Amino acid sequence: MAAVMSSRMTLSCRLLVAAMACVLGLAVTRCAGQELPATYPVRGVVQNSITHQPIARALVGDDASGGSVLTDAEGRFELDLPEGPVGITVRRPGYRQGMESRHAVKVGADIAALSFSLTPVASIAGHVTLSGGDEPGGLNFFIYRKRDVEGHLRWMQEGMATTDSGGDIRFPELDAPASYVLCSDPSSNDTRAVTYGYPSICFPGGADFASAASAPLTLSPGQQAELEIALARQRFYRVSITTTNLHRGQGASIEIHSQGGPQSATAMQRSLQPGDVEAELPNGNYYAEAHLWGRPSSYGRVDFKVSDGPVTGLTLNPLPLQPLMVEVRKDFTASNSNGNEPHIGIVSGSMNVDNPGVNLSLIPADNLSGNPIGGNLHRPEGSANSDLYEMDEITPGRYWVRADSYQAYVSSISSGDTDLAREPLTIGPGGSGAPIEITVRNDTGDIQGTVNSEANAGAATGAGSGEVKLDFVYAIPQFAYTGRIAQMPTGPIGNFELPNLAPGTYSVIAFDRNIEINMDDADGLARISAQGQTVTVEAGGTAQVQVNLIHNGEESASQ
Repeated sequence: MAAVMSSRMTLSCRLLVAAMACVLGLAVTRCAGQELPATYPVRGVVQNSITHQPIARALVGDDASGGSVLTDAEGRFELDLPEGPVGITVRRPGYRQGMESRHAVKVGADIAALSFSLTPVASIAGHVTLSGGDEPGGLNFFIYRKRDVEGHLRWMQEGMATTDSGGDIRFPELDAPASYVLCSDPSSNDTRAVTYGYPSICFPGGADFASAASAPLTLSPGQQAELEIALARQRFYRVSITTTNLHRGQGASIEIHSQGGPQSATAMQRSLQPGDVEAELPNGNYYAEAHLWGRPSSYGRVDFKVSDGPVTGLTLNPLPLQPLMVEVRKDFTASNSNGNEPHIGIVSGSMNVDNPGVNLSLIPADNLSGNPIGGNLHRPEGSANSDLYEMDEITPGRYWVRADSYQAYVSSISSGDTDLAREPLTIGPGGSGAPIEITVRNDTGDIQGTVNSEANAGAATGAGSGEVKLDFVYAIPQFAYTGRIAQMPTGPIGNFELPNLAPGTYSVIAFDRNIEINMDDADGLARISAQGQTVTVEAGGTAQVQVNLIHNGEESASQ
């Protein structure tokens, strides 16, 4: 009986989806009584975007029907597709997937031959030799890529690989152009009376992470890089750490890390009893940190150095983390179409009268890596101040603050005497820090315009059928700013609109592909901004602009 009910519910869901599709006029679903559209042959070729050579055995498919074909030796394909807008995806192992492999096509009787491009991925191969005569197999290596995270470039772990018995290691499919650093996982043999091992070393350069990150391995599409990796055997010394304030049954996380990079020394770490940790480490600079779970949670950190001898007497003294207070003042001067003050308590798709209408993220300013801390703001218990919120679990350190508001903008943000649009936020021991004060305004403006290109000119006049090219438009603020850079793909004729912008001057620029923009790189930001059109957005106004398309967008971006 349950199976029958499940079958009926599934059928009902399918009928409901089909009925909704008919009402909405979606091309992917055909309904009873509708005539099937005419079909036309769609022909084209798939090429390598770097060499412009044809790509054989690339899979070209219709997203709606799932039908697909493989390209021949000359990279040619032919599909029989229905009239109207169709999505086509192109795939081939060894080539990058993503937005550039998906294409919007307008099918008609006069459709011209299509030309699609795929960008080859890069790879890194390494050969590891050990000075101590040990077998080089079974060593772990981590690879890090420099990525844009909330407008700041961070080194994020991309994956891990292990050497084979001959010491060979390979990272076969890497996006490019991009910058990479490869680091070995520390390895030791503590079965001997005196411990020796191989410390974590990063490449290129064969030094610490900070040195390797200052001159990383920058790969071009299709590049196959090779590294000779030599690891020198070193003496490891015992480090003992005791944690205070840890209660019986309380959860805790205690870790040891190398300073100056994301690689961890926890591979040699072991717990003796709750709160006590030992590790074998080579010479170098480290820090240990403890997170004690509870309400409130606690955090402690101790920095230390290993220098030709064991380290004892280290103590971690975690302190309870106090909430960081955040005051949000809404300075609204504009009204919506009904003459009412707009509600901006919508963040991440949810509506809540207790929502401040602002989303905060904290990005560590002194570390080369690490994910942002999410801004889960909530009202303090028992507070009568409707503008006051708090953020929990902020560990000591310095952070860049990114603040976004829905259908509004942050006009000012500060902590004490610190302008957080220009300087990082400082959090002291126990999570202490001056409250964040934010002013939100709603007299936003818009930028509307078009991208000048031959493809967009043809689409605007309705000339022919074929691929609908989507370009990417960015509005780079020429003033201190804490939010996301406004970006938008263009419409089918190259038109675009960037809404809800803070008043001020922007450089508007269009690329033929998505790019990453580093807000930390003043020189790179100025170089990119110089390629765009300068426009000023007035409060409540709409600025008009025409921009020229810049090709090979990723090569133009700051890496």
